[in-house]
Amino acid sequence: MKLLIDFLLVAGILTNMVILLLLLRRQQQSLPRQILSFIFFSLFFVHLNAYGELHQVNWIYLIGFLFSDSIGYLIGPLLVFYINSIYVVDFRLNKSSLLHFIPLFSYFFVVTLPIVSAEASDNALPSYLLGLLNSDLFLQFQALYLLLYCGLAWRMLNAFRKKLKHAYTQLEDKDLRWVRHLLLGIVVTISSHLGLTLYESITGSLGWSFSYLSTSILIFFIIYLAYYGLEQSRILLPESFLEIRSKERAISKGKSPNSDPLQHFQSGEIDFIHRRILSLLEEGHIYLNEELTLGRMAQDIPTTDKKLSTLINHHLHTNFYDLINAYRVQVVKQKLAAKEFEHLTILAIAFDSGFKSKTSFNRIFKKETGMSPSAYKKHLSL
Repeated sequence: MKLLIDFLLVAGILTNMVILLLLLRRQQQSLPRQILSFIFFSLFFVHLNAYGELHQVNWIYLIGFLFSDSIGYLIGPLLVFYINSIYVVDFRLNKSSLLHFIPLFSYFFVVTLPIVSAEASDNALPSYLLGLLNSDLFLQFQALYLLLYCGLAWRMLNAFRKKLKHAYTQLEDKDLRWVRHLLLGIVVTISSHLGLTLYESITGSLGWSFSYLSTSILIFFIIYLAYYGLEQSRILLPESFLEIRSKERAISKGKSPNSDPLQHFQSGEIDFIHRRILSLLEEGHIYLNEELTLGRMAQDIPTTDKKLSTLINHHLHTNFYDLINAYRVQVVKQKLAAKEFEHLTILAIAFDSGFKSKTSFNRIFKKETGMSPSAYKKHLSL
């Protein structure tokens, strides 16, 4: 077992080093890559700490411990900042961002630093730490803190995905689904660790250190984060999205935004944009372009993406994503019913109608028609 754990720890350390080199070798460092670099830098010391403990090399253990003991207070806020830095084009870290790290700094100076100092000098631990460390209370609170931020990050992802429908018709490469999987993996790992800790405190020692199990899982977490995160580009959200967010924040604080979002349109402008939308969809078949975005459609009208989004939301009572994909579904239905397209597969028809992903096509088609594409085709033949 020790050999297996040793192999995994060395693999984790080397993987971290390679990833950091890949992240830092680029001259232009975007904010998401900077945050990722900091995450991997911190995870490196987690494995270093475990390696030093396994081989009883005290100085390696203490260096790793110094940077990894409070990592639960660090990773949560960094993941939230990472998500914001990808979706919000003007997102910046500022002084207020430091508020999220108050537990980190407090824990570091009150707990971590005194422990490292006592271990390095062979002095006794401060009396206030003895009882708390024996009860694992600090570690459990740290795990709960990380779970709290994972929940916050999950809510943010769902909110961003919802708002992206105001600007895009294809979401598969924009919704950071891999981050959801990552958050779910963190939650499962931490919950399992807390459950085992509770079980051990009730029944006694398990006879093996399950902390190494968490460390091993962390290695797969690192590989997953690296595979998807290294090449993740920023997702530029249009001005209309940012305004929608500011209005939502105003409502949540009890402020009343403009009662009529359409009041800023000039006389006849609503009818003009509405007619152009219908013309582009019904005559220009603009929805057949799988890369169609709100900004591209606004240029063809012409108007601003902000006005186009407002009109679609509040005059047509839908969003850009649903509007465009509804037209695509209608085209698919027409082609499925036409004999001239019998030689084509359903997926070929879908791609020819503007869809880019089989998964999203099946989901959208079922939402619009109440049945799967294959079931709909069978229904036509009855």
